[in-house]
Amino acid sequence: MNPQDALVMQRALVDGHSVLVRGELPAVLPIPPGWAALRVRCEPGARPFTPLREAAARALQWIGEEHAIDSIGMMRVGDGAKPEALARAINRLAARTPTGCALLFDQVDHADHETLALLRRWLSMPGSLRMPVVLAFSEAVLSGEAQALRDTARELGAVEVLATTPSPPAGASAAEAAVGDWGAVLHALGPDELMTLRAAAVLGARFEAADLAALRELPMVKTLELLQRARDLGAPLEDDGHEGLAMPDGLVRALRATVLPSLARHWQQRATARRSSPVMAVSPAVAARAQGAPPGRVVLSPTTEAAVAPESAVRREAPQSRRRRVELDGTIDESGDFDEVAVDDDDD
Repeated sequence: MNPQDALVMQRALVDGHSVLVRGELPAVLPIPPGWAALRVRCEPGARPFTPLREAAARALQWIGEEHAIDSIGMMRVGDGAKPEALARAINRLAARTPTGCALLFDQVDHADHETLALLRRWLSMPGSLRMPVVLAFSEAVLSGEAQALRDTARELGAVEVLATTPSPPAGASAAEAAVGDWGAVLHALGPDELMTLRAAAVLGARFEAADLAALRELPMVKTLELLQRARDLGAPLEDDGHEGLAMPDGLVRALRATVLPSLARHWQQRATARRSSPVMAVSPAVAARAQGAPPGRVVLSPTTEAAVAPESAVRREAPQSRRRRVELDGTIDESGDFDEVAVDDDDD
């Protein structure tokens, strides 16, 4: 998307207008700085209301209300969810995001008939959704509910933009080419968020929050808060709910291109040291017991210098000890054994 269309889209969202996009939405969404982007991709052949159920579930997960309670009871966003419940779930994200948020649909013309009809109904009823909607149509020629949805959005004053991917200028450096379309999101990040994502990029496209916290020497909660703020500012971070995160390969390359080589090497060495566990020597007997197998026989082979008959080795005495025994009793039997003689301790 060229800078002019990106600016038009941002202004439309700030004013609360829907946006119609022709073509595929870029990986870095041109949303206002600080806004949250609830992005859903529509796939052909999906079950009715699948994109809206996904949007509702992700909205509740984002704000930590997966089991939100409304006036009716437990809010369901699964197959049995009513359209009103889906709208309330999505609107909870708007209520908890004071800086602003937008609902975006990739290739919305591939959505099911029920989703298209409900979106058109929501757009026609002001207040149904408390956030602007971005509808990206992948096909130039539309029909049926997809055409009706675009016509309704146009009648209600939606702004139309064209999605294109600008090529890097001629003569651009390798780092500038790597940043490419990700420059907008990197520019929107604060210094702490940017440095956190740079460290994450050194770990790879998929990383663990614990490894990132150790890399930056930060508490776990602080690290997760920085990642949350980075995503709020437009970084497309995915969280599996168990402190495992991922980001696109293009963003990883763009972040690595902005890191000083010395700092990158320092982070890589620290990450390698953390991942490498010390190797401890284990005796064969201990290893065999751990595996449930009997230990092998250990055979000791004496050297040639120590090859002495066991009996002779036991009965042999040092010369000094032998002379001392002679001085005490003066007798040694022929076999080499000493006779036991009582020694009187008196001085007479």
